[in-house]
Amino acid sequence: YQVISTPTDIFMVMEYVSGGELFDYIVKKGKLSEAEARPFFQQIISGVDYCHRHMVVHRDLK
Repeated sequence: YQVISTPTDIFMVMEYVSGGELFDYIVKKGKLSEAEARPFFQQIISGVDYCHRHMVVHRDLK
């Protein structure tokens, strides 16, 4: 993986993950059961925790 920085932009090169976006998946299904949503939520919380421990603030979580 790689981070490329220019005077105006930062690019993060990451692995390709097939399957589309979570939002589109939820819209298509209508809603998720608690059991189905739990792994997604755990990954989101893990990412936010990592950011907080490394003093990174994200101002637009939904």
